Amino acid sequence: MTKEMSSDLYSAITELRKQDNAISLIHQIICGLVNSVGMTSAAFIEKSRTDDYLMIRDTYNVSEQVIRAYKRAIGTHIIGRIFYQDEFEVVLKSDSESDYKDIFLEHDFDMAVLLRMSIENRAIGFLVLYFDERFEISDELKSFLIAITAICSEAIRREMMDNLIKDTRTIDPQTGLFYYFYFHQKLKEEFNKSKRTKTPLTVAIIDMDNFKDVMNSHGLETAHSLYKELADELRSHLRSEDIIGRHGTDELILCMPNTSCGNACISMNNFIDAIRDKKFTTHHLLTSIAIGTASLHQDESLEELLHRAQLALYKAMLIGNKIAICYEV
Repeated sequence: MTKEMSSDLYSAITELRKQDNAISLIHQIICGLVNSVGMTSAAFIEKSRTDDYLMIRDTYNVSEQVIRAYKRAIGTHIIGRIFYQDEFEVVLKSDSESDYKDIFLEHDFDMAVLLRMSIENRAIGFLVLYFDERFEISDELKSFLIAITAICSEAIRREMMDNLIKDTRTIDPQTGLFYYFYFHQKLKEEFNKSKRTKTPLTVAIIDMDNFKDVMNSHGLETAHSLYKELADELRSHLRSEDIIGRHGTDELILCMPNTSCGNACISMNNFIDAIRDKKFTTHHLLTSIAIGTASLHQDESLEELLHRAQLALYKAMLIGNKIAICYEV
């Protein structure tokens, strides 16, 4: 590791220990990367916790006009892959026009590096670094960038946990679902129990296809009502021991103890059939879902189980638009 990289890593860890504000720390880290890796511009892009769109939270060499105007969905191109599939991606201008357009902000670039930011195995956004000239990414540089991104993610996690400590509620009052942090604690308990007793455990992640369309057509309040009513309908298809959590703005996450993948898919397909023609909210709206499921392998970690469920969801979303699919990897 170069002297500049080592210095940046040490500074980031030091600042994390005395962190007051996550975005301030991330800004310091991004500015420090200018010297160590030489990018021409950069951005931290986060998934909004209100409306599910992406927003720019911090930048280097990006105009305020671009920051204010930026509003994009995750989609299924490079941003979708960094959210659901890969923690590290390189985009070359000459390789993929769709990926290039997906991450273009303001300045032309020849190469970009994307790094997923996640908390408790849930993607919250990504760092993107832009370069005027392409070069080979060494294993050393890749490890350094992943480590730096992990520090940024930890800063966000600590800030969110501090806010949750101040608000002692474990249940989202809008939906009656566990907040994700508390759901994750419950999932850990079931994961450890399943490992200990060698019983099956399945995780399912459910994505609403039309949350943004409803929000744009009928407003955010109606979109939230649709989400809540979908969650209520899901409860009626589950057992008392199944655990539901809020997973972002338009996703639900489900822990199904002592449940094989086959039985989980039967339950999910019954749910899919039940909502196919069901009308929700006072606007009598239809909705559809994509489902990714993964059942525990006894030799894997909780992180690996959740990653397989996310990957299954991404593949389900790729198969079709506004189609309800239960997909297993």
